[in-house]
Amino acid sequence: MKTRELKQNEWKDFCRQLNDTHQGSMVTVQLIQLDGRTNPIMKDMPLQSFALNENRNECNDTMVIAAGLPNERPRQHMIVEPVRLILRNGGSDRYNELDVIAESGTTLVTFHPGIIPALLDGLGARPTA
Repeated sequence: MKTRELKQNEWKDFCRQLNDTHQGSMVTVQLIQLDGRTNPIMKDMPLQSFALNENRNECNDTMVIAAGLPNERPRQHMIVEPVRLILRNGGSDRYNELDVIAESGTTLVTFHPGIIPALLDGLGARPTA
């Protein structure tokens, strides 16, 4: 269990299950731009929501990560036109990192605690390595 890639038709269910099971969990979000620079977006903030917005009449789907304290306006990070979602683990029994590869770069989301593999059981995610 080192990495797992989610198929595109599983993304919406994955986001829904992530909201159900990890809302309030701590997340760190970084953006690796196309030129290789890494920009911190959020560090150790409680997850409020993780959503896929499919635009059937437009070109670009978006994924939005919102995090912050419940009584504050959340900080949001929008990912335009995600291409691949890859879950990674750092040697534990949970997936601690999600790589969202998109046209504008790669967003790295680190979860504390990590995502348990059982969350993926109903999705049919396929192992990549």
